[in-house]
Amino acid sequence: MATREDLVARQIPVADQALPVVQHQTAGLHWPQYVNTHRLIGGLVAGFAALHIADMIGYWLPGIGLPKLDFASFNGSILMPAAAATPQWFEGHIFHTLNGMVFALGYALLIFPRLGKTLTTARNVARGVAMGMVLATLSCLWWIPTQFPDLHAGFMSHNLGWNLVLGVYVWHLAWSLALGFFFNPQD
Repeated sequence: MATREDLVARQIPVADQALPVVQHQTAGLHWPQYVNTHRLIGGLVAGFAALHIADMIGYWLPGIGLPKLDFASFNGSILMPAAAATPQWFEGHIFHTLNGMVFALGYALLIFPRLGKTLTTARNVARGVAMGMVLATLSCLWWIPTQFPDLHAGFMSHNLGWNLVLGVYVWHLAWSLALGFFFNPQD
């Protein structure tokens, strides 16, 4: 096989040299175009990234005066109520990560295709935000009150305070913005 120097010496353009298979398959392919043809992988990546970003935001919410939202601990306390805090957190984190990825896949594979054909970044982000706001509303309206009945959360969890409800919406907004930016197929 000719080396690069041999090709240059013979004045054969190096660009004409065959690319390795992996490099050839992805040459010039940007993430939005990749997501166009690989919706399952795009949904998984978007779900994992969005959940990680949102979880970090949940831990940082006290920095802006909102309560910390540690969904790993919340889920762990529901799944393993008698366990110690550390196993609860790990079990809750695994469950929460899978849950977020499944919601992202549901969005990417079932909901997103039914939302119209025009695919722009702004429209994709708006679609992701809509999904997140639906989940935030379901969380405040149903999930928190039914999973924590002893808290007497009330309608839309308003008995727990405006800052908790706002925190839930901010958390889901972070998740949904990341979902929209990462799952961003283009026409």
